[in-house]
Amino acid sequence: MAEIDKVYDFAITWLNKFRDPNISYKKLVSHNFGDECSKLGFQIYCGYTFFEKYKDINKLESFKIILKDIKDIDFLGSAIYSKWSYFSTWAYDGSEILEKRNREWFIFALEHLANLSKDKPYGNIKKIKIISYKQYPKYHTLKAEDEFQQSLTLESDGHIWFSSYVFEKIKDGKYKKNRMNNFKIDASLIEKIISDISFYFKDIYLDTNKIKNPKWTMEIINDEGKIYKLCDQFFFYIDDLDCDTYISNKVRQTLKMSDLYLFDGKFETDIIDRIVVDYHRTTKINAKQPFDKKKKEFTWNYIEKLIVDRETKTIEHIQNIGLGCNISKKYTSEDGIDDLLDSLDVEYLFENKEEKSGNFVPIFKSFENRDYTISIILRSGEEKKISGSYDKKGLPTNWENFAQAVFDFITFYGCGEILNPAVYGKNYDDIILCSVKFKDGNKTYYYISDSDDIEVGDKVVVPIWDNNHETVVEVVKIEYIPEKDMTIPIEKIKHIIRKCKKD
Repeated sequence: MAEIDKVYDFAITWLNKFRDPNISYKKLVSHNFGDECSKLGFQIYCGYTFFEKYKDINKLESFKIILKDIKDIDFLGSAIYSKWSYFSTWAYDGSEILEKRNREWFIFALEHLANLSKDKPYGNIKKIKIISYKQYPKYHTLKAEDEFQQSLTLESDGHIWFSSYVFEKIKDGKYKKNRMNNFKIDASLIEKIISDISFYFKDIYLDTNKIKNPKWTMEIINDEGKIYKLCDQFFFYIDDLDCDTYISNKVRQTLKMSDLYLFDGKFETDIIDRIVVDYHRTTKINAKQPFDKKKKEFTWNYIEKLIVDRETKTIEHIQNIGLGCNISKKYTSEDGIDDLLDSLDVEYLFENKEEKSGNFVPIFKSFENRDYTISIILRSGEEKKISGSYDKKGLPTNWENFAQAVFDFITFYGCGEILNPAVYGKNYDDIILCSVKFKDGNKTYYYISDSDDIEVGDKVVVPIWDNNHETVVEVVKIEYIPEKDMTIPIEKIKHIIRKCKKD
């Protein structure tokens, strides 16, 4: 068993590094991490025992559930060491360790390792005070009546002290108090909140007075009078993507105060539950009948509707093309819809229409109209609507970002395999010819795959040069060619050695 205090120091040191948004990937994959793991007695290859026991540890949601049952420090440390070794040694690009899903994996793992090696990093907490600020859009100018700051104090005996302030200043230079609420709840509920916060925000102390424009600051005071100061600018992220486990929402739900800013600034009434986009195009068409000089005009009505709904976990896209032709597509995703809606900021979403320069003159077709209406339904029940003409002048500012997010979600799933010629257009004896591209290279090279499980975008290991040195490349194209149709002698084409593991 490694020395507990050294394990704790290791976990906190690297936890802070993984949380640092400005750290370079080279520092995270440097040999220092591996050296420290080795000194603590963690075994790099023993980590695979962890992977064999728990199949879905690379999926963040599954991994968080698994962590709750892990009490063995050496077992978890070895898994962390093994995971890290992939990025430092085998990954095609070591900077992948900075990707959000990978960084969060290490943050959760190191948090749990720190928790196992030291249960109470702040001692016995007596009081927590959180100052948080509403995150207005950049273009918003604060008015005297705008509420912008909240103060929340939680005491271990169950007392709650809440105040909010508007931007108006009073005689002594302080901001004017807008609301106040003091009450008491069961001490056991406060104990749970304090435990969650002390575990979530661990051992990052600073002088918050020197931080400019923080989103939140927090003071943790223990029964010995020691004060720990923390602030948002030393954390890579605050909440994970599961709304039920957000530390902010846990506090809101426990206190039954849905309008608290807290750590994420997204109080419950700002949560988007449903977006409906209605689009209608009318086009006047002149139809000329054979041998008839008279033109008959008719109007073509094209209708389109897009619905993104949190409750049903669906995206529905409906097209009424006319002439009895209707198309409906429905996509269901348990986590994907929540993630998509959570990524949208109601403060910015479709807030203003773009301001066009004086030189821009939109061109409208006299025989065609394109109109839209967007409805946004919030958790509070409030509904926001915006409508206009579907063109450069009439569309809201952030429409492109929203449309691209939905488009990426839909196209990610493609049209399946039944109609995909890459699946049915294969013969058993075909040569699987892969075009690959080397890192930082533009040219492609042919390699033969002996396996049918390689797809475009996969990283694979191939031999190069006369000594067959191994390197990692990316597959950019796959062709299935009968041997008789090969224009290059098969014996002159090298074979792919293996497919790289996906994280």
